Amino acid sequence: LIHFPFCRPLFPPQPRLAHIYHHASMRNLNLGILGHVDAGKTSLVRALSTTLSTASLDKHPQSKERGITLDLGFSSLQAGDTQITLVDCPGHASLLRTVIGGAQIIDEVVLVVDVQKGIQPQTAECIVLAEAVVDRLVVALNKVDSLPEKDRVAKVEKVKKNLTKAFASTRFPSAPIIAISASPGASGTAEGSSGIQELIDAVMENAPPPRPDPAPSSPFLFLYDHCFSVKGTGTVATGTVLSGRVDVNDTVEVMATREQTKVKSIQVFRKSVERAQRGDRAGIALAKADVKKMERGIIATPSSVPSLKAFVARVSRVRFYKTPVVSRKTKLHFSFGHETSLGTAVFFRSLHELKGAQPIKPPPLAGSEEEGEEGCDLSLAEDYLYVDELTPEMADGKAAMKGGEGSHYPVYALIELETPLFCPFGAMFLASRLDLEGVAKQCRLALVGRMLHSIDEGSEGKQQINKKDLRIFRPKEKPFDVVGIPDEYTVMGAGLAQSKKSDISSFVGMKVVISRGEEEREEGEEKEGDLVGVVEGLFGVSGKFKIHFAEPHGLPLTKGKAKPPAELRGFVRFHKYIFDENKKMVQ
Repeated sequence: LIHFPFCRPLFPPQPRLAHIYHHASMRNLNLGILGHVDAGKTSLVRALSTTLSTASLDKHPQSKERGITLDLGFSSLQAGDTQITLVDCPGHASLLRTVIGGAQIIDEVVLVVDVQKGIQPQTAECIVLAEAVVDRLVVALNKVDSLPEKDRVAKVEKVKKNLTKAFASTRFPSAPIIAISASPGASGTAEGSSGIQELIDAVMENAPPPRPDPAPSSPFLFLYDHCFSVKGTGTVATGTVLSGRVDVNDTVEVMATREQTKVKSIQVFRKSVERAQRGDRAGIALAKADVKKMERGIIATPSSVPSLKAFVARVSRVRFYKTPVVSRKTKLHFSFGHETSLGTAVFFRSLHELKGAQPIKPPPLAGSEEEGEEGCDLSLAEDYLYVDELTPEMADGKAAMKGGEGSHYPVYALIELETPLFCPFGAMFLASRLDLEGVAKQCRLALVGRMLHSIDEGSEGKQQINKKDLRIFRPKEKPFDVVGIPDEYTVMGAGLAQSKKSDISSFVGMKVVISRGEEEREEGEEKEGDLVGVVEGLFGVSGKFKIHFAEPHGLPLTKGKAKPPAELRGFVRFHKYIFDENKKMVQ
């Protein structure tokens, strides 16, 4: 079982092995550099970096031609005993898919803001993304050198004050704001940059604390973003270790081809090592792997990552997403790592909240790497209420995933995909509307979730279930007319049948409610004075039926041509399980 701490600072270091591995005594911190296009992200990375890696500083020819970042870029620096891996993410709106792939490997965010322009459309989207995946954020207020020197201090303080107000309503109300000049003048270099050390200090002070050591037996999971051939070495995949560790000569599985291969060698920022471990940015040379079939994806312990066409997850709506999210209708792009698949979801939730019961703390996830993490609290023995629409009120993403305040009544989703998606058990995923590019002021990130169970196919074992076993129901209420009151224990009803020839025998034995008034009520709500009886049997072939009461009902009898009081209304309340092929009515 692979378990990820959902929506928390990711991937703590593995047990210390300083006498064997050169980097084992170093703490790993994956730092995402996010911001609007042209805010100066790559210039900041250039000023920070001491070691360059894959696609760093816009090496791609099209990036140089267009003058913007088109792919994830990686580089590093060392701060004390911490190796900081910089993840330079594109800022253009059309590249959100790429940013999502990078966001799932970061521990902390530096949000780059142009001091002259403040918060721009992609700045806001980056804040939303950061809220979904990290707990820590630092703002780099860039290009302060572009301000007139005589007004610089006052202008910077004014922008800081405005940013502080803007962040007050986010998960980062106390985010440090550091004024910097990453690339002064028009040189395009880091020469003369300012505020860089102060920014590094703020990143380290704000960094998530070290996490407990994971279990040594944790399956290896490697999210690679680039793959290429090196003469004399073979196929090399560069990426980030999300879980577990891998040693030279270990056997791993390339998920894109489902082929197993051996690890020939490993490098961590150009230094050869014998092992890569959780949090490391590494290059892994593979024996007999076809580079043409491995653009980007997952390398893992064999048979540890399922290919999913359907799965159950805990989800929460992103609070800034304004478009309706409707069960079975809304199509979303579901992403784990660099893979994305279009799909729909059936939302459902526990009845504990509806019944006013005390919340139940779910047990630890089997095989959890961290003590105290919440587990797969979905129960096949429990009934769950179908949710027609995931409303804004259900938007408490990080708290809901972490078991914090306001998170005791999670929303679940049965997600069905158009094409299979590789996603480990317990892993975080994001759902978005990538097709909304170009729509002004529209947040495209819709849901954040954590995979709990696969459905029907793609995996075997305890985490696989059949969707027919999910007890998801929709409440139903069918009204009927009171047409007669022959005695103090019986009421005659009609109107359950759509026509006189309809079979209503399935209602026999079901409880019914007769209301004395016409006041408005919620569906399924019972009020004082309601009478509860049982359908005893059918009366003739006209669609009428008898209702029996265990005690005298107290209603006026209809003798002769007398009619029942006009205010009487009858209801049959029941529910149907949405995956029951027989559509049986259940009370």
